[in-house]
Amino acid sequence: MLECNYTIKETPGNTDQVLIWDAANSTWRRTSLSAIHKLFLEDIRHTLDIQTQLERPSLDGPFIVTIGADFANKSTDFHLLIDIEDVVNSYKIVLPDLASCRDKQKIIVTSTHDIAVLDIRRNRAAALINMPESLVGTLFFTVMFDSITQSWYRIG
Repeated sequence: MLECNYTIKETPGNTDQVLIWDAANSTWRRTSLSAIHKLFLEDIRHTLDIQTQLERPSLDGPFIVTIGADFANKSTDFHLLIDIEDVVNSYKIVLPDLASCRDKQKIIVTSTHDIAVLDIRRNRAAALINMPESLVGTLFFTVMFDSITQSWYRIG
């Protein structure tokens, strides 16, 4: 029988153990906090897989970028940072190709200066839903891919 010590500690340590219910065997078991911590880190590491793509076009142009073009893993989440020296009239963003997109893939886009006309290309996706038409400098927007509809839609 498993005994429990009800002593309250201010800060639990890695060797401290907790009880968890094993639903597969209908029994209680214990594991260390370090094992649970490792499990959470593995899960978080998977969800925080994001690559930053920095674009620094000259004011002479061209003002076009293909997200993920230089990355081997094109199905990861991306943070596109457009570092331009001044306000530009038009900028074209090409989203990852449909064949390399994964469900719930996110892309965060931000710029250091205003972009008056933002042209977002779907790259074989079925649709673009609620995409911004311009971007104010230092603000951002986030889009997400839905594999069922094969569409990109704005979530923030």
